Amino acid sequence: MAERGLLKDLGLDPLSKAVSKRIRQLMTGQPGRRFTDYHERFGAKRPLKKAFMFISAGIFWLIALVLSVAPGPGFLFFLLGLAVIAAQLAPAARFLDLLESKIRK
Repeated sequence: MAERGLLKDLGLDPLSKAVSKRIRQLMTGQPGRRFTDYHERFGAKRPLKKAFMFISAGIFWLIALVLSVAPGPGFLFFLLGLAVIAAQLAPAARFLDLLESKIRK
């Protein structure tokens, strides 16, 4: 609860609600289509926002490279970077949908 108050004091409460809503929509999506649907809904239309998303994905991948010596966290950051890219590029979204359906089998 103190966390929520801090976010509100910093003016980030609406941002955290928007992020929570997007994560919830992604998690409740239809398996095998969830990333493509997410891309269609939330893919950046503005070039500056799209550039920011690619830079943030690159940062996730750099963190993954640094953490690749550890058995688990590096792969997690790689997947996070891929998920950020999937929101911007349809081929990446389709790849994640395909990967998810193969993992679920």
